[in-house]
Amino acid sequence: MEIVNVVPCGKKPHPGPGTLIPNKYFLTNAIGEGVITVINLQTMDVEKYIKYPREFPADTGGGLYSTPPLPDGTIPKGLAWFDTSFNINKGVFAVDIHLLDIATRPPKPAIFAENKPGKWAMHPGHTPDGRYVISALERTDSVYKVDVETGEIVGTIKLKEIEPVQLLEEPSPTGIFPAWRIKAPWF
Repeated sequence: MEIVNVVPCGKKPHPGPGTLIPNKYFLTNAIGEGVITVINLQTMDVEKYIKYPREFPADTGGGLYSTPPLPDGTIPKGLAWFDTSFNINKGVFAVDIHLLDIATRPPKPAIFAENKPGKWAMHPGHTPDGRYVISALERTDSVYKVDVETGEIVGTIKLKEIEPVQLLEEPSPTGIFPAWRIKAPWF
């Protein structure tokens, strides 16, 4: 139970769930900073830092979560998706896990809402087939479906339209959590 290494991951790192690339890297966000830390799992040192794309200005805040691998340990299209919870613009964007940088080919970043303080884009997660990323815009009633090939928003679920019961307060989704996540071998 001794500390064997300290890896500088920003002022307020948020490693869960983070994106694990088994035996290679772990990618994690830092709260409010707009920087992703890539940790080399062989050396347990920083491999590099990745700044948020221009659509999500790094000086306006960072995020919390990124997409974990699918149950078989794969990362669809080699793209890890990150949320922008504290950024002035709300949405998700992709990091190419082979280049260890912002995806330079499609998909483009998906912006759910521009210049919206007080709303949080949170908990991106792949659909089981890996074709889409689902992410909530908390403090609204919306969940977004993003095509991983293009970055286009291809669907929006409005909770007010599907919730048949009277709620005590406005719906405020934080994410959709597939059951396989708790049974995955990397969890």
